[in-house]
Amino acid sequence: MAIVKCKECNEGISDKAEKCPKCGVSIPKKTSTTTWVAGIIFAFIVLKVISPSSSNENVANSAPVVPDENKIAEDKIWKEKFYKTLIGAKSIKASLRNPDSLVFESVFMTDNGDVCYKYRAQNGFGGLNTEYAVLTKKGNFYHNNYDLQKKKCYNVSGQEVKESVKMAPL
Repeated sequence: MAIVKCKECNEGISDKAEKCPKCGVSIPKKTSTTTWVAGIIFAFIVLKVISPSSSNENVANSAPVVPDENKIAEDKIWKEKFYKTLIGAKSIKASLRNPDSLVFESVFMTDNGDVCYKYRAQNGFGGLNTEYAVLTKKGNFYHNNYDLQKKKCYNVSGQEVKESVKMAPL
């Protein structure tokens, strides 16, 4: 029998006592070595069952990965279009009185290479305006040209990339 100190009142009490006779606080029992060993074995078994098998059979049966040349070319074209899209977004942000107010509602990359932007930004009086811009595949940039917006951006195929633009540093 050993004497231990109560965590509440620092009174010396027996390690066999269930609670402190002075303040009444319950004394936690130490975890036995057997419990620790059983817990470690259980955790090891669970990890072994959950983790994927890394046997050599899986490696031997798998086919080598060969890059698809068409996929590589498509990825390169998409990256070039997206880079152009980011340049347009940076240009819009740089032209604003309050660049921090910029919120893109839509950024649409058309399959033919044009990029269509719909965004909100604060005007000189503090109000928010919704504006449109088109970056043509030739690199020309047009703000609030509704006829061009209609021609280049409506009823054409492409991809919405607003979320990707929001994640990129502008």
